[in-house]
Amino acid sequence: MSTGSKRKREPAGIFSDKDLSATSDVWKECFGKDGNFTVIVEEPAGEASKDTEGQTVAKRTEFKVWSFLLAQWSPVFETMISSDNYSESKDAQVVIEDFSANAVETFLRFLYCGIVAGSAAGLVEVSALADKYQVKALHALCMPLIREALTPVTACEILASAQRFHMDDLRTEALDVILAEPKEALQKRPPLRPELLEEILGSDLLCTEAEALRNIVRSWEGKECDSLASIINIQHKNEHTDDVLGTLWRHYKSDEKKSVFLGYWVSVVLGPRKGRNMTTDQLQHIASNQVRYGFSNGWVQWQFPHGWVHLQGFSFGSEIPASTAFRIHVKSDEDGATWHLAYGSHEMEIEAETFLACKRPPSLVNYFKLEVLKGGLPKSFFKIHGIMQMAQSEWAEGHALSLQSQENVLRIVCYNAAISACEKGGKWSMVLALMQQLVFDGLVADLVTHSACLRAFNACIAWKQSLHVIMELHRGSHAVDMVICGQCDDPPD
Repeated sequence: MSTGSKRKREPAGIFSDKDLSATSDVWKECFGKDGNFTVIVEEPAGEASKDTEGQTVAKRTEFKVWSFLLAQWSPVFETMISSDNYSESKDAQVVIEDFSANAVETFLRFLYCGIVAGSAAGLVEVSALADKYQVKALHALCMPLIREALTPVTACEILASAQRFHMDDLRTEALDVILAEPKEALQKRPPLRPELLEEILGSDLLCTEAEALRNIVRSWEGKECDSLASIINIQHKNEHTDDVLGTLWRHYKSDEKKSVFLGYWVSVVLGPRKGRNMTTDQLQHIASNQVRYGFSNGWVQWQFPHGWVHLQGFSFGSEIPASTAFRIHVKSDEDGATWHLAYGSHEMEIEAETFLACKRPPSLVNYFKLEVLKGGLPKSFFKIHGIMQMAQSEWAEGHALSLQSQENVLRIVCYNAAISACEKGGKWSMVLALMQQLVFDGLVADLVTHSACLRAFNACIAWKQSLHVIMELHRGSHAVDMVICGQCDDPPD
C-alpha cells in the first residue's frame, strides 16, 4: 500500500448489541465441549440409589471447563488453580458437594455466556453458589430476578431455599409475603420442612381469619393436617399495608367516623418549634396521612396506642433531594424509651414511591419518629409499610369505648387548644387553671395535654410547674421519654 493511500478506520471500541448476542451464542455452544479442568458435583441420589451393602450412593456429575475462565470470574477459583498448595490445582478438578448439579450447570453456563435462567427457587441456589465463589456479577443479577419472582405462589419455595442456604434477608422477605397472603401462599401443601411450616402456622402475624386458614390446612393431603391445623391460633386482627396511617384512617371512615381518630387510634407529637402554631385539624391531617406536608429541621412523632406494626420499610410520595438528611426512629412499649434507628437517608436523592428497606427492630413497634437533620422535607406523604396488628378484643372494645367517650375526647381536644393559646399569650397561670378545671370535669389529660403544658410553662420559664407535670407523667400511665422532655429548653442558670 502506498504511503499516500488512506484506509477508512472504524472507531475503536464500537460494537452493537447484536455483536454481543452473537458472541454470547458462540460461547454458549462451547460449554461442555472441551476444557482442561473438571468440576465434579456429588449429591445424594435418594433412597433408590444404594450399593450392595445398603449404603446410599452419591449422584456424580462432571463438567469440563477451562481453568482460565473460572479464574477470570472467581477469585476463589483463581486461588485454587494458581497455587500448587491446593489439591484442586494438582488434580485439575474440584468437587462440589453442597449444591445441586442443576445449580452448578447454571452457574458455569453464566461464566461462558453471561446469561442466567431458571426457577425462582433455583436462582436462590445459584445466587448462594455465586456468593460462595465470589462471582459478584452473577449474584447481583440473580437477586433482582428472585425478588421480581417473589409472589404468594412462589414464596414458600423461595423461603425453603433461602432457609437452606442461610440467606437471612431473603428468608425474611419471603416469610413476609406468606404472612401477608397466607390463603394464596398456603393453598396447597408447601414443600417446607415441618418445623418451618409450624413456624408459619404458629405465627401471630398471619393476615387471615383462623378458621378460614384451618379449613385450608385440613384440605391438604396427609395425616399431619389435623395436627397442623391445631397450631393455628390467630388472636389479632392483622392487615398488610403499605400505608399504616392511611389504613387506620380508612377504617375510621368506613365506620362512618363514629369513633374518635386523633388521640385514640393515632397520637401525634411535634417538636418544640413545629407544634406551636399547629391546629387540631392540621394534626389530624398529619395523623391520617391524607394531606401532603413538609418541614425543615425538626421532628414529628406518631404513636399507635392500640396497635403495633411488624415493620417492613418506608416510602415517600414525593422525591426527596440529596440536600435533605433525615432519620427514622422506632420503638415499642415493650422496650420502653429505647429508640431504634430504622433508616437514615445518608444525603442521597430518593425517588417518589421508592421502597426504603429498613433495619428491623427486634419486636413490633408502635412509635415512629421522623427527624429532619438538614435541608427541608418537601410536601409529601410519609408511608409506613408493614403488617398492622390490632388485638381482636381491643379492636371491638376500643370501638365501643371510643363511641362512649367521643364527647370527652373532643372536650380534651378543646382544652389542649386552649392551653396552646395560653402559651402564645404567655399566660401560664391560665394553664394551671385550665388543668384544674379539666380534672374537675372528670377528664384525663393525655400526652398532647401534657406536651402543651410543658411548652406553655417553658415559654414562660415556669420550671416548677414543668417539673410538676413531669412528675405527674411518672405517676400516671404515660411514659416519660426524650420526646416529652424535648419540649423544654435548657433551664436558666
